[in-house]
Amino acid sequence: MKETNPYAAANAAADIVSRRAYAGWTSGGHTGNDVPVMAYGPYAEEFARHLDNTDLNKLMYRACGFQK
Repeated sequence: MKETNPYAAANAAADIVSRRAYAGWTSGGHTGNDVPVMAYGPYAEEFARHLDNTDLNKLMYRACGFQK
């Protein structure tokens, strides 16, 4: 009996979307594309630049008033 890939349809759809969006997939569930982030309020100016995902977490931690 031939086994079927339960992800075959999802993989085919992801391939179509990737080609149309000019997006590359670095894993099975994430793209390497930048994600726009908007902010207002305390520390909003700190978010108005390119951020690494770990920097985003640090800024949100500080903006929420948490202390490390």
